Formats: sequence, C-alpha cells, structure tokens
Amino acid sequence: MKIYSYSQLNTFKSCSEKYKIMYVDERKNTKEGIEAFMGKRVHDTLEWIYSQYNIKRSVPFKEIEEFYDCIWKSSWHDEIYSVRDFKTEFYYSLGKHCLANYYYKYGPEFNQSVYATELMISFKLNGFNFRGIIDRLDYDGEGNWIVHDYKAGKSTLSAPATKRDGQLALYQIAVMQKPEIKNIKSIELRWHFLQQGLERSVIHTEESLNKIKNKLKDMIHSIESAEYFEPKETMLCNWCHYWDDCSAKQTTNPVRKAL
Repeated sequence: MKIYSYSQLNTFKSCSEKYKIMYVDERKNTKEGIEAFMGKRVHDTLEWIYSQYNIKRSVPFKEIEEFYDCIWKSSWHDEIYSVRDFKTEFYYSLGKHCLANYYYKYGPEFNQSVYATELMISFKLNGFNFRGIIDRLDYDGEGNWIVHDYKAGKSTLSAPATKRDGQLALYQIAVMQKPEIKNIKSIELRWHFLQQGLERSVIHTEESLNKIKNKLKDMIHSIESAEYFEPKETMLCNWCHYWDDCSAKQTTNPVRKAL
C-alpha cells in the first residue's frame, strides 16, 4: 500500500528525478545538511520543553541551553555537510537564537494547553493514504484546536502564502479524521518562524480547505501518472544529497563536511 507525505509531494514538485531516487528506487542516503541538523535539534529541544518533566514548573533558559547542547553533541555524526562558508558554531548559535526567541515569548512556564507533541498521524485524502508528524497540537478543552509548526530556517511565508500552504492543511485534515477527537469547533494553523520571532496563523473556511485538497489531489495524480522523472536544476541542487545519482550532474557536489 502506497503511503504519501507532504514532503514527498514537495520533493516531486521541486525535482521529479529526486522523487524517483528517494521514493521509487528507495536509495538510502545518510548525508544531512547542517541547516537540517540544526532544525532537528531545535525541534528536539522544543519537544523536551513541553515534556512531562517540565509541566507546572518554571524552566530557566540555562536548562534549555544545556539540553540543546547535550542533544547537539549526542546527535552529531560524520555525514553532516555545509554548503555555505559558515562554521558549525554559527549554526549552533543560530539554533540557540531560535530557542531564545521562543523562550522570551512563551517562557518560562510554557503553560500552553498541549494535547500532544511530535504526534504521528495517518489519514486519507481522496482515497490516498497519508502520514505525517505534527510538531505540536493544542486543545483548550472547549473544542478549539491549534496545529503548531516550528520553522528554524531563514525563509518565512507571507500571510497569503500560509492560506495556500498544503502541509498544515493536510494536518488539519488529519486532526478532523482522528476518531478520538470528537469535539471540534475550530482548528487554527500556526507557523512559528523561530529565527525571525515571527508567527502566522490561518483558520480555513470549508471553501479554502477544499481548494487545497483539490490541488494536492492533482499533485498525486501527476505523480501516479508520471512516465518520466526529469531532473530540475535549481540553486537548491547544492543542498541535495543525491547529487551523485542525478542524471544532470557530471561533477561531484561542491559541499564540504561540517566540522
């Protein structure tokens, strides 16, 4: 049974050959970009902030720094690469900056009404099977839900772009389908752009959600009907760890190992 995720759809949109390499040929790759590594450690730390250990207590930022430092060191491996000429310490500090922005907005008690963090979801969209992970889901006890997504990268979405975004719209569909969630008055989608300390929120109407559903359905049909998977060369190629498998590349990727 084929199972899709939003990242798969996005990969096909950005480069169909990369999609084939990753999800059709299923070629494994242990390489990781330093930006992605940093983002994962920020996510790990935010998950820890809302863990049972920290409920009903004030969390000093020093403890958050210590956890982040520990998870950074324990997760480090030899296949982390950097495209830009920034030292590893730059990305380490950037992750800490993301956490500081979040802390000074929501800490030190972090008393949000958290239903779950890193919530694994499985659901259907127009008969297609999907899965994903919600960074955080809040519930106020009165039928109002908030789907949170943490972004540690330098890019943000404009307010109009959030209304068209498919990722959190998919997560809303997943929440609406979960059998244990019965009392739904509203679902808010909230992006946290941590580097900038910026947030965006959307509450979809049925009409706006259906537009996104149709767009995603068309993307799946494009994938399933594809006969050729052409490479698409863009500036993002340098961040691609499947360079050696790409039919468009004749040289090695100029990235360097992060030290």
